[in-house]
Parts: sequence; structure tokens; C-alpha cells
Amino acid sequence: MKPFPENPNYLVDEQGNVLSIQMPDKTGKRKRITPRPIKRFIRNRYWTVALASMGTLKKRKISYLVLRTFIGPRPKGFVIRHGANGIHDDSLSNLSWGTPQDNEKDKIRDGTLYRGEKVGTAKLNELQVRIIRRAYSKNGIDGISGKQLARIFDINEKNIHQIIKGELWAHVKHP
Repeated sequence: MKPFPENPNYLVDEQGNVLSIQMPDKTGKRKRITPRPIKRFIRNRYWTVALASMGTLKKRKISYLVLRTFIGPRPKGFVIRHGANGIHDDSLSNLSWGTPQDNEKDKIRDGTLYRGEKVGTAKLNELQVRIIRRAYSKNGIDGISGKQLARIFDINEKNIHQIIKGELWAHVKHP
């Protein structure tokens, strides 16, 4: 257990537990106490705590507190990466600093990347994308033109061509 470098009134351990070591007394002055666990809550899908500092509460992800305390400051351009145990395991063994590209690869590994049908605004599903790719013909002679497919699936013709080229729905393999 080590003090959080940005606010030494809190202790952080390698399992992601956060404890307070100071409390205000009746006069409002802070005094040392036996360490007490801080209440954690989910905010934007991540375990979070509220730390008091200079009379205000600052919400911090527990994953940040663990990495900052045990690994050091966040390198420029890096993000917090959770390992294979997922975003609710804030133990040091499940956390690291990494590039945004590393983080996207983690999401693919864990099946948590929102793409295709998982995106709430998607107008197509994977089966429809496969149908578009099979049915498409540049001139419409041996198949269906992009313009006709756009009308059938109620999407923009440009999107049809991006699907055909693999620029959209790239994760769906061509038939």
C-alpha cells in the first residue's frame, strides 16, 4: 500500500483498494485516522472514487490511481489499458499504460469494440453487408448496381461503394 502521489491523504494498493487516512474533525481541520476504505462507484463503465482535495471532490478512475501510484505518471499520448480480466479488474497485474492503438487491439481481443451491428446507429447487419458484396455489379449487368442497392437497403450510394471496397464493415470478411 502506497500513498497516491497527487494526494497523499489516500493510500492505494495493488488490488485497486483506495483508503483515506485523513478526515475532518468537528472544527473542519483534517486529522490522521486509521485508514478507511473509500466508497467506489461505476462512472462511465469504470470503477471510480471521489477524492477530497482543497475543499472539492475530484472523481478519479481507480485504474488511474493504481497506475499512477505504482508505475508512475502517464506517458504523453498513452491511455490506460486493461488486460484480459476486463475493465472491472483494477489490480496492477491487469493494468498498463499503452498507446490508443494498443487499446483498440485489446478491445478486439476482448470482444468489446463497438463496430458493425454493435453500433447503435448502424443501418445494416453483417448478413446484409455480405448480400451487398455478393449482389454488387459495377454496371448492373451481372448483378445489382450500387445505386439500386442503395435504394434497396435505404443507405447512401457512397456507403455501398465503401462497403464493396472494404472501407466500411472491414471486419466482415468477403464471401
